[in-house]
Amino acid sequence: MMTQSADVVVMGGGPAGSTCATFLAMKGHRVVLLEKDRFPRFMIGEGLLPSVWDIWERLGVREAIESAGYPLKRGVRFRIEEPTGYFEYDIRTDEFPEFFIKPYTYHVDRGHFDQLLLDNAREKGVDAREGCGADDVIFEGERAVGVRYTDENGERQEIRSKVVVDTTGRRTLLGVKLKRRYMNTDLRKVSHYTHWEGAKRRLADDGSVMTDIHTTEGGWIWFIPLRNDVMSVGVVLDAVEVQKSGLSPQELYDRALAASAPGKEWLAGAKQSFKLKHVPAISYLADNFVGDGFVMVGDASMFIDPIFSAGVSFAMRGADFAATAISAALENGNVSAAALRPYEDKIRLPLRKLHRVISNWYKIIETKERQNIFRFSMKSPLLRQQLVVILSGGYERGEFKELMDSLVEAGPPEKASAEPPAEGASNGPVSGPALRASASSESASMEPEARCNDALATG
Repeated sequence: MMTQSADVVVMGGGPAGSTCATFLAMKGHRVVLLEKDRFPRFMIGEGLLPSVWDIWERLGVREAIESAGYPLKRGVRFRIEEPTGYFEYDIRTDEFPEFFIKPYTYHVDRGHFDQLLLDNAREKGVDAREGCGADDVIFEGERAVGVRYTDENGERQEIRSKVVVDTTGRRTLLGVKLKRRYMNTDLRKVSHYTHWEGAKRRLADDGSVMTDIHTTEGGWIWFIPLRNDVMSVGVVLDAVEVQKSGLSPQELYDRALAASAPGKEWLAGAKQSFKLKHVPAISYLADNFVGDGFVMVGDASMFIDPIFSAGVSFAMRGADFAATAISAALENGNVSAAALRPYEDKIRLPLRKLHRVISNWYKIIETKERQNIFRFSMKSPLLRQQLVVILSGGYERGEFKELMDSLVEAGPPEKASAEPPAEGASNGPVSGPALRASASSESASMEPEARCNDALATG
């Protein structure tokens, strides 16, 4: 077995891996990317956010994405159950176009989208090897120095590198090896999903679509229109309640869809494309994303919840941050955890905010409280602006920091009838039905401290 070498080995060819590898190659580093599958391959996570147009531009894939024929997504429509019926609320990025390069994004079929990114990585100089699955990371002491992998012919190989990037997705190769991955017990959720062929869809006058989110008993449903009259439909439910129900995944899925009148109309006459897929224990997090000679990016470092379609956008943004930190570390000849820490520091700030917002989405579902952030924002243009920009992926807008902090940290109103702040008010504390995270959690490994939430609170 011949020992190979590179500056950086990236394990995984999804959006996080291809993005990080491409940016590093564009900076002049020798990068090998190992992907166990052969593309295209199926992957869930079709909804994107408009916050990544700058990344697509710098990667050189903007024109390819625009010409791919993906349905143009203007935003999200929430259909929320309340004691007296349903309340619908739209998040449309084009309501505040000044905050994004383009105030829309796309619904993508991930097999095509991921291959587009990987092909671009090759064009930019990445040695991308499909059919080559990473088996283990080589350590000398506490420092990662390379990867052992199985090549396309089934032969065991070894490649040495100065930095290893784990983008293995939910497999979280390094997280498992180093016992860094912890389940987020504040969000004990499971997901069942499939595609439907021949599904109807709600179209705007310009032919664009929206992601539809409908609450249902114990959770919510996503409806994501894709190309060729295909609809991605998934149900996210509370794991404890699922276990108590005694129902099969298909029975739970069918019961949830039966409760959505629009969903039943869209899927009438449509055909389920494949057997229902299942994701147990959706939410998890690594307590640290970096170490000596390695970083963990995208789903290999954490996944919170699919509710706001942040997965791919978070992965690509994190990959951008990671590539910047890795390149600087290589140029300085210091790839220690401390040298790579700037990546983790940058990605944890929006992560913590998003986690709090998601936690409170589930409180809205659980309580069916009419005095929620969506209704509240209808009375305050400033608050609506913040909400639309944040849920469109604008977590890092500097001018939103104080208001976002108040949204996620302020307590509930003293009275249900509390009035919203005056229109045009400054970014001070927001009273009323603010978003507030649950304070309790415990580690899935049954440690006395909440490791997952500790990780969210630090960094």
